[in-house]
Amino acid sequence: MKRAEFNQTWGTDYERPNLLVRFSAWIIKVLPKLGPFRTLAFKPPTPEAEKLFYHSFNTSVENYTKLIKQLRQQGQLELDNMQLDTGEPTKPGNYKLADETYAELLDKLAKSDFKNTSPALRQDILKFYQSRMAIKEVEEDDLAELKEDLEKLQAFQL
Repeated sequence: MKRAEFNQTWGTDYERPNLLVRFSAWIIKVLPKLGPFRTLAFKPPTPEAEKLFYHSFNTSVENYTKLIKQLRQQGQLELDNMQLDTGEPTKPGNYKLADETYAELLDKLAKSDFKNTSPALRQDILKFYQSRMAIKEVEEDDLAELKEDLEKLQAFQL
């Protein structure tokens, strides 16, 4: 992926590798791929290996999709709202990245006027922000916009 395409897709607000990491990458790239360094050489998979990978990946996705559909039809699909980084239930103020992600999600959904937002997601966001702890974790600069987006979401619910 070209840098311009990456920046357009993901933005420019990311942590760049430090000097030591970049230097190490350059050394690995420049070193001859002979002798003890032969294991560092990249070997692309053969066409047969690629076909095997794609087949197994697609089979896994198909099987997973079937299982999810079966669980939904049986009414047994009930997933807990867990914070996957910590393994704990998602609660405001417990994990800063989760708080920031909820705020970012709310902002993005508000920009589209909550058009394609499921009722369950709207309820989850409102439930998350019922706690005063969630509001306390928001930076002062973003607080007014967050409150405005929450008001829009509550009005959308009615």
